[in-house]
Amino acid sequence: MSTKIYDAFRVKKSVDLRELLDRMKSIARDTIAQDEDSLYLIHALSGVKALQELKKGKNLTAEQAVKEMEEGTFAFSSLRWIEECMQRADIDPMQNLMNVNLNMSIWFDRRYWYIKFFVNWMGCTQQMMNNIEDKCPELEDYHYQNQSDPPEGIPYHVFKKRDKKWEELTKPNSNYRNMMQFTVFDHNDFAELVRKYWWKGEKDLYKHLAYKFDKKIDLTAKEETL
Repeated sequence: MSTKIYDAFRVKKSVDLRELLDRMKSIARDTIAQDEDSLYLIHALSGVKALQELKKGKNLTAEQAVKEMEEGTFAFSSLRWIEECMQRADIDPMQNLMNVNLNMSIWFDRRYWYIKFFVNWMGCTQQMMNNIEDKCPELEDYHYQNQSDPPEGIPYHVFKKRDKKWEELTKPNSNYRNMMQFTVFDHNDFAELVRKYWWKGEKDLYKHLAYKFDKKIDLTAKEETL
């Protein structure tokens, strides 16, 4: 039987787990806030999906989102529609560019916290994960795959112990979500990030983002390319 445990780490129990998790959320928010391409793609793709939705029948939120994009405005309808697209993407069995969810399961024993991330490698969560690894030195790689050689510098018998540990942690049915769950980033975090300055009297509502949402998008052209 093939065992593949990707994006898995362990953290010493001496580490302040709450502080580490808060830092991860901050890194994820900063990653997408600075990612102009991903923000633009999310906005444009949501517009294409709104057009597709309207072909099925009436949907007031999708209709208003299209209107706002054509006018170069961005308000609650557009944001609600993007969130709805993200929620649909989260349950899509295929990798989906609108899926921004970065979640984890957390286990523990006497010495360590064990963390397994769930990453959508088709979307912006890949870069979130990369940045979290770079900026959280407390994370010690603890992945395991029985169809590959151990990482360089790790003896086979030490690598094999990881297999036993993951079996122990995921009893009785090897379910890697069957423990404490934590959301690093999802559609709620996205909405909170986008509307950061909406009620603060700031003229440039998107000064904290690499992409400005209040701009016109030619949905007819995008429907042919996205």
